[in-house]
Amino acid sequence: MPSEQPYSLAILNSFLGVVERDHAEEPDINGGRFIQVLKIYRWHLQGAAKGIAATVEQLGTLKHGIRTAERILESLAVEDAEDLEGWYLGCNPANNIQRFANVLWAIIMALTAEIVETERQYPERAEGFDRERAKYRKMKSDAEEADRD
Repeated sequence: MPSEQPYSLAILNSFLGVVERDHAEEPDINGGRFIQVLKIYRWHLQGAAKGIAATVEQLGTLKHGIRTAERILESLAVEDAEDLEGWYLGCNPANNIQRFANVLWAIIMALTAEIVETERQYPERAEGFDRERAKYRKMKSDAEEADRD
């Protein structure tokens, strides 16, 4: 367990409180989605701090956090294209939109790593993981189809 884990969780809790306060009275969809992503990430960090790996049933939650973060990034690419111009994973951000994109990608990578690690540790559950992946792919496909309509 990384020694900075308790600090990461404390910082995240403080940040989440600020974001929730700032978006409490706004019907901002991305703000609401970001709060959801932060809560999933907090849940992930809390489990990691306790040494509790995600279960097959919980992989859907992690994947939902990833997809929600991806949707926010997609929205930024459209709504804030000018501010996002020149951004790439790992770049030194030039503005707050690029910083936001970096935060989202860091969360996506952490949740993805949890999924990969969980699946690697439980090869006897491969069939369940395959079912979860198929279920998630269908949900993702359905959501993308709905977005096109």
